[in-house]
Amino acid sequence: MTDDTLQGGLSLLVDTERQLDSDLAAARVLATRLVEAAQAEAASRKRGLEAEVAASVLALKAEVDDERCRRLEQVVTDARREVDAYDGVSDERVRKIARVLVARLVADDGNAAR
Repeated sequence: MTDDTLQGGLSLLVDTERQLDSDLAAARVLATRLVEAAQAEAASRKRGLEAEVAASVLALKAEVDDERCRRLEQVVTDARREVDAYDGVSDERVRKIARVLVARLVADDGNAAR
């Protein structure tokens, strides 16, 4: 091998190494950009999912509140119906029923004591 050949081979090797270093640096920059883009996309999707969850929680709370109101209204309606039914019973009828109940209780107490 001549010095020129050796020098040419060395020069080619140095140029190749420089090119590889340049390619590696460019690949690192590209990889950094890709990672940053992926992280931004992940963060965006996470925010979207968090918003969906928050909206679902609000909808569920509204549904539970609506159901609670419906049940409360039903309890009030039932109570009014029972009050109205009781109000429809005359005082005289209540007294008669009370006398009959007291008589039965007294009669049962007398039987139980024997």
